[in-house]
Amino acid sequence: MIDDVRVQYADVARGKFSNDSTSVRSIASAFGYTEDELNQLPPEANMGLFTNLPKSRENTMKTVQVYDKPMCCSTGVCGPEVDPVLPQFAADLDWLKSQGHNVERFNLAQQPQAFIENKSIHQVLSTEGTDSLPVVIVNGEIVSRKVYPNRDMLIALVHGVAAKQLLPVANANGGCCGNSGCC
Repeated sequence: MIDDVRVQYADVARGKFSNDSTSVRSIASAFGYTEDELNQLPPEANMGLFTNLPKSRENTMKTVQVYDKPMCCSTGVCGPEVDPVLPQFAADLDWLKSQGHNVERFNLAQQPQAFIENKSIHQVLSTEGTDSLPVVIVNGEIVSRKVYPNRDMLIALVHGVAAKQLLPVANANGGCCGNSGCC
């Protein structure tokens, strides 16, 4: 395992991750770099390893909970009409897990008790209904509603930094299965 980590870091170090990239800047911001600090770096600076991270931001692992609309299966990657956002979101959650974060995902059709037991989710559903789903919670705090955050947004949410782009839900009425009735 140690050799695998060394190989991956070496691959990153050999690559060119420019700080001009929106993704790199978003991640660097999530790790505590200010906009002024990033602007002082030359565009060709290799941001791949994030060495000498700012001491001001604590990089603790978080618990991320996702409360999904009712879907055919746990990831929504099933049925005849798969929402194209769902496979990418599932991959982004897997990546977040690989970074050491605890990720839990709940499907209203398969785990209704989880929606009842979480007071925040129960309150949201009582007042806004299922149109508020998906809901993302980080360490007990609701940080996103109605959309599936992309990877950059997940990173920002986990580190308490605002990000810009979200992955829209393709079919708000039909869920993962469209209107086929399989759910």
